[in-house]
Amino acid sequence: MSRFYKIIFSLSIAVVFLTGFFAFYQIATGSDQCQLGDRMCVSDRTFKVCGDYDNDGDLEWSQIYSCFLGQYCSLGRCYDPNVTTTNPAPPSCTNECTASERRCSADGKYQICGNYDTDSCTEWST
Repeated sequence: MSRFYKIIFSLSIAVVFLTGFFAFYQIATGSDQCQLGDRMCVSDRTFKVCGDYDNDGDLEWSQIYSCFLGQYCSLGRCYDPNVTTTNPAPPSCTNECTASERRCSADGKYQICGNYDTDSCTEWST
């Protein structure tokens, strides 16, 4: 084998090794985009919630959710500008689980407990 081909072969081996290393590093260190349960407004009437929506163990932002007609988004939550009470009634929901808790799902993956919808209660990720 000529010197040129030996160099190309060695470089190919190095590229394969480094590609595998960086893929492993990303899996091992994770790449969370946010903290579980964080919420953010995307516009004055839409928001996202942080969770593990693709069951890969890393946290990412959800799809965009819309506030109900007449509501606006502030700090990741929808509010009705016509409600003037300073102490709104508590939501009529029940926590399904403890935040950050994990469980196996039927498809062999796992779910993470968090607040993924517009109420203030926890539920399992999809």
